[in-house]
Amino acid sequence: MRINVGLKFEKKGNLKLEKKEIENMMYLAGLIAEGRIKELCTVDLGFLRASVYTEMKKYNTVVIGSDLIYALPIEYGTKPHFVSPEYLKGWAGRVLGDENAAYAVAKKIERKGTRAHPFMRPGLFQSKSKIQAFIKSEIMKKMIK
Repeated sequence: MRINVGLKFEKKGNLKLEKKEIENMMYLAGLIAEGRIKELCTVDLGFLRASVYTEMKKYNTVVIGSDLIYALPIEYGTKPHFVSPEYLKGWAGRVLGDENAAYAVAKKIERKGTRAHPFMRPGLFQSKSKIQAFIKSEIMKKMIK
C-alpha cells in the first residue's frame, strides 16, 4: 500500500529553463516537502519516518511517498478491525509503559478503529510557501544570468 503526494511544475510565459534545470529544482522542492513531512510523522521506532522518500516521475513532477503498509492507515485512520494484542505488546510497552495495555488497545481498535495522524498532506501543504520561495529564487537566478 503506497501513499504519495506530489508537486508539478508548469512552465509559463517566456521562461527559459532547460529540462535538467527544472528537474533539479523540482527534486530539491520535493526534499523541502519531505523534510516537513518527516517532522510531522508519528514516530515509534522511526521506520515510517525513514521510509519517506522523494522520487522524480517526469522532469517536472516529483512524488514524496512511503511504501510501508501502515503509512496509509496512519495518514487516514482506519475503520474498526481486529488486531492481535500480541502484535501490539511491544508498542504498548514502549509507548504506554505496560505491555498488558495491548489488550485494551486491541479492543478499542476493534470497536472504534484508529484515529488519523495526517503527515503527508499537511507536510506538503505546510511546505508550500517555502517551496514557492525556493522556486521563485531559482527562477530569478536564471533570469539574472
